[in-house]
Amino acid sequence: MNSHQWYVENRAAFVARSLERDEERVYRDHLAHCEECDAEVKKLGRDLAWLPMGVTPVAGDPAELREAFTNLV
Repeated sequence: MNSHQWYVENRAAFVARSLERDEERVYRDHLAHCEECDAEVKKLGRDLAWLPMGVTPVAGDPAELREAFTNLV
């Protein structure tokens, strides 16, 4: 995998805000320099913007929720 492939594979994770804090920071820095990823992330964000409207909000710490989900898989 080349270094850019990680960004391509994690576009949805970035939009869903499921990356770790450090990974999100690195991804934001990449978007400032990569027109391809920036355009795809914006498109994906528009395409998925309606999703939160279809579920009941869950209270809790995102890190705890991520860990609980990871343990289920």
